[in-house]
Amino acid sequence: MNLRPQVIDPLSLIPRYVSELGLDQKVECLSTEFYLKYAPLIDFTGKDPKGIDAASIYLTCKIHKIRVLQNEVVRVAGTTDVTLRGRVKEFNTFIPL
Repeated sequence: MNLRPQVIDPLSLIPRYVSELGLDQKVECLSTEFYLKYAPLIDFTGKDPKGIDAASIYLTCKIHKIRVLQNEVVRVAGTTDVTLRGRVKEFNTFIPL
């Protein structure tokens, strides 16, 4: 059986997460731009795309002073606090907050 694991495109998850968080479409656009700008600079090989998306949404909200809690983002994305903090640290190597 030549079964290959299904590869999830992280960009396809951002709209769903933003919607489930009840955030504005502006956050979706900004998070997508954020991801496209910084994700290529970081080696996310073998890392869960859900954590990458959660971090891009969380940091977008933080940068633009939009109130969202870490635990809300983690719950919607189906990841863990540790994963979110890890991806945020990776992004922060390029964007010191």
